[in-house]
Amino acid sequence: MIQRLIVSTDLGTIHCFSANTSMANQQAPSKYANMPSPLSKPSKYTEIVNQIISDTSITKGFCLIVGIDGGQLAYEIATRSDLRVIGIDQDTQEIRKARMALAKAGIYGTHVSIQKVAGNKLPFTDYFANIVLINDQQFETEIDRVLRPCGGVTYRILPDGASRIRERGRLPNSGEWTHQYADLGSSACSRDQHVNDNLTIQWFGNPGPRRMIDRHLRTVPPLFSYGRLFIPGNDRVIAVDGYNGTELWDRQIANSLRVAIPYDTSYMAADQNRLYVATGEKCLIISAQVGQDYSVFSISELIGRSDRHWGYVAVADDMLFGSAQKITASRTEQSYEAIVDHYKDDRPLVVSDHLFAVDLANNHLAWQYHQGIIPNSTITIGEGKVFFFESRNPKAINNRVGRVTAKNLLNQDASLVAIEARTGNRLWEQPFTLPPLRHSLYLSYATDTLITVGSINKNDQTWYQVHAWNGNDGALLWTANHRNSRPGIGGDHGEQVLHPAIVGNIVITEPAAYDLRTGKQLNPSGKDSDWTMPVRSGCRTITASSTCIFYRDSNPTMMDFGTNSPSKKITQVSRPGCWLNIIPAGGLVF
Repeated sequence: MIQRLIVSTDLGTIHCFSANTSMANQQAPSKYANMPSPLSKPSKYTEIVNQIISDTSITKGFCLIVGIDGGQLAYEIATRSDLRVIGIDQDTQEIRKARMALAKAGIYGTHVSIQKVAGNKLPFTDYFANIVLINDQQFETEIDRVLRPCGGVTYRILPDGASRIRERGRLPNSGEWTHQYADLGSSACSRDQHVNDNLTIQWFGNPGPRRMIDRHLRTVPPLFSYGRLFIPGNDRVIAVDGYNGTELWDRQIANSLRVAIPYDTSYMAADQNRLYVATGEKCLIISAQVGQDYSVFSISELIGRSDRHWGYVAVADDMLFGSAQKITASRTEQSYEAIVDHYKDDRPLVVSDHLFAVDLANNHLAWQYHQGIIPNSTITIGEGKVFFFESRNPKAINNRVGRVTAKNLLNQDASLVAIEARTGNRLWEQPFTLPPLRHSLYLSYATDTLITVGSINKNDQTWYQVHAWNGNDGALLWTANHRNSRPGIGGDHGEQVLHPAIVGNIVITEPAAYDLRTGKQLNPSGKDSDWTMPVRSGCRTITASSTCIFYRDSNPTMMDFGTNSPSKKITQVSRPGCWLNIIPAGGLVF
């Protein structure tokens, strides 16, 4: 009896081990190893495929071929790109012929698969195909359903070339998540109108946890822009096709890591074609599709300070917004001790001492602002204005590390400030005279309204205070306060750092909801109510689409406003991280 140990792996490889060293490293010969493939010769499809790849620049993802014609077109696509090719046909003989030819070429089952499909319905999920090549009239009505939004392309294959039929744009009324809290106004709402409580699996798989940061450290959230998901890792960023899970690129970016983000701000922002990543004193501008550097700006060149790192980062209307902070300000330590330290009362907030904007159209500094110190978590942008809290309290200004508690920021010489986004000119300033907050401090903007949310301890319970100002002049509109639904203080599950979500004209600040302009307590669908969000198990904050809110309740959970349904588990087998990483965007939930 020959004794072998057979081991399968999560990479799809099967290994065979033997105690007989003479047999080691021998590989079983392929059934088709010495058989010539009829597909390797130049064909009528060679130039057609070259044309398509040159025209689209799509080299990764999925290509669906309708009508396989012996497998030659699939061969040309698979050997000239990194696309995974799926061919479909109804002719059994044609399928057998194509599979045999592709197997002889050594690419069947690894780069190409051929499926027999009967009837009028394709057995594939919506939106998965980056390219659809129509070589046959079959399944015409299904093509639009499976074509990927945000750049998916359909071609009809003709005897003398390929005719482009359609390039698909964004899904109408689908949302994006281009900044830490979804948008420039930090609403934590993507405004996606497609997502509801009838969810099905779109894809699952890599990158998985090994390149990530421990969830308890609460790093920055992923971003989603024009069909791409940008995932923060351990001093790296991984870009994934949001509609089919294809990993587009994985790039190490040293010194980009930040943790304890409830007290800080993200180091990433995105638009349709670029990703903006702050690392040390620089901000890298990276091609969203391929991950290569497009441009770079540095703090020392922009404001003449070599002792500062890039803090806040945002982008809009050909303007790159940033802040400068002390090099020790953002937390970067990964340890158990760091985790314990982050989940306590009175954690100091990361602050900046400069704001500035870069004119991307002309590649020069547009303006800089330097008066007091500014908590990164309060910088927000809306309708041509930049808003923030500013402290000129000497005790706060003279901090050594670049972090200050909310109490020291707000108890003396604190103001709410608005400046013009294009010029940096001050528009108005309102002294902050309300009772100071203690733990968290957030500023969000929507519909001419600024919302501040922060927390205090009272009677051994965490309480949240909500203030609203008019965005045009800083006039106070209303205030409210409510108790956190979870009992106790101390912050061991992030009770003090819950960020609000603004959905239309409703402010949801767990566990209550208020009218944005009046402060009247409502339910999330806008009806008068003393509605409160269900008590949940687990930490992290909420995110929202136009119709749903999402949060962790052991497993990822959602609540649909439209159906007024109770909380519903999205999955029973996964757990989100401890901060913000359920992202509703692009018609999907990540």
